[in-house]
Amino acid sequence: MPTYLYAFAIVGASCSLFEDEEPLVWKDVSSGGGFSCGVLSNGSINCWGVRDCEGKECLVVQPPLGSFKDVACSTFHCCARTKTGTTSCWGFSEWDAQIPPSGIFSDVSTGHTASCGVQQDSGKIVCWGCKYTPLSTGFLKAHNKFLRALGDPPYTEAEHKHDTDIVCAAPEGSFEKVDVGHDLSCAINSAGATTCWGDNDHGQADAFRGGFIDVCAGEYHACGIKDFGSIDCWGEEPGKENHPTGTYEQVTCGGNYSCARSPEGRVACWGDEEYAGKRGVLAAPEESFMTISAGEYHVCGVTVSGDMRCWGCLDNTDHGQCSPPSLAQLRAQGAMSNARNGAVLDRPNPAGIDWVSIPGGNYQMGTNDGDGDEIPIHTVRVGAFQMSRSEVTAAQFRACVEAEVCNVPMCQWGEPTLSESGNDDNPVYCVDWVEARVFAHWAGGRLPSEAEWEYAAGGGQSFTYAGSDSIGDVAWYEENSDMKIHAVCGKRRNGYGLCDLSGNLWEWVEDVYHESYTGAPTDGSARISEGSERVLRGGSLVHNAWDAKITNRYQCGPDLGLHNFGFRIVRSPISE
Repeated sequence: MPTYLYAFAIVGASCSLFEDEEPLVWKDVSSGGGFSCGVLSNGSINCWGVRDCEGKECLVVQPPLGSFKDVACSTFHCCARTKTGTTSCWGFSEWDAQIPPSGIFSDVSTGHTASCGVQQDSGKIVCWGCKYTPLSTGFLKAHNKFLRALGDPPYTEAEHKHDTDIVCAAPEGSFEKVDVGHDLSCAINSAGATTCWGDNDHGQADAFRGGFIDVCAGEYHACGIKDFGSIDCWGEEPGKENHPTGTYEQVTCGGNYSCARSPEGRVACWGDEEYAGKRGVLAAPEESFMTISAGEYHVCGVTVSGDMRCWGCLDNTDHGQCSPPSLAQLRAQGAMSNARNGAVLDRPNPAGIDWVSIPGGNYQMGTNDGDGDEIPIHTVRVGAFQMSRSEVTAAQFRACVEAEVCNVPMCQWGEPTLSESGNDDNPVYCVDWVEARVFAHWAGGRLPSEAEWEYAAGGGQSFTYAGSDSIGDVAWYEENSDMKIHAVCGKRRNGYGLCDLSGNLWEWVEDVYHESYTGAPTDGSARISEGSERVLRGGSLVHNAWDAKITNRYQCGPDLGLHNFGFRIVRSPISE
């Protein structure tokens, strides 16, 4: 799939290797603009690249925790399928491309602004991220900064709307495979017939072609492998006619080049010599590969031995996307630890977070004595994790700002929140969900799932509030706060030693808000499909005792940060 711009940092879901497990190896990979993501044999996802991004764009290198089968990445976002076919997506949210519909998919692909999946039962292609939203000035500025560095023309609002509209017009019918490109998508049905849709300025969406076993969509071209193994390309991309002869079984398209893998695992790449050739993209390693993926600047592949190889970074487009973490590095980071017993990676702690270990266990989530969105009560199994003892403080968040990773949070009417003196121990406020996730990644953690938050707030006890049935013992709320934010841990801690889970500030969690727990996960993971508003928990200094109950829920748009919004973070065992 073609992908554009941006460069990102090494990050990813933690990985593990237990003494009684098979050796840790790579299983799948997908290349984005200036980053790649791979799936390890334990199901975790790791991403790598240089972190030269701002705000929302950084989210693409923050994959979800869980066990996944394969991954698909593009410029702004990625999607991954579990072994059961459910899909999780993450990344830049301007088009809602990171919010997949519910259902089971047999194949998923991501493009410039959208994602598409093949429904397992019907074969119907469903696309998401097709919501047109005008781009922010900040986004266009950052986006075009990279374009100027490449000598490319700027990206405009008109192009953005055009891109959004045409890629999502999926054809009717039953299909087995889909590949989403920049302004082009292609799909294959069970008979091997291929159809493409989207931008056809260069003939790349020329209609119906038969007898294919694989297909890929580039920027101005598409390529497919026929059922007898030969390659066919169409469109107007330079070098498209120079594809190799021979027998192949996988093809992948970059912006203006393509690569194919033979049954023996050998890789051949072809395309624009001036653009792709000078970057080294066309010079594939002399190794055997199980799978390959072409990005805008580079290609990555998993070798038959389970190692990762990337190439195509010979000039100034090298942002680290060609330097994946080695298996030895991943093991050295803690993969041999016994994560089943709750061991946590010995990670850097740039924010000085006071981590508290929370044991795993089962609990009853929800209540019949609350609002309608707190039912049905259901049993949830939560694995061991660590949580920050308090809400993230002004001092901790300031460190992220000074590292030029986080932005200074601004309240809705523009009041700075880090400029006051003597507030270092107060929780940082006016942070929206997006910026909270940026900080969490920088600090070596993530936002808690809603299930993790409620489990931790309970403290292994049976209180209405986090640590007591008497709200005044544990919470700053409307009757005792004097309408002021208070320093963290000024009230009694709960059974796990955590502070302020009731009151002071509402706390963001990872989950998308739903009006009930019907269909919610029971494994402690976040519910991240179907919806746009995110969940907040715990009540605040301006709310009443009802809102401070550990079962109470609140919701808001992810880009809104108010005076009574804060957050805390968690980090997980190496693997569940």
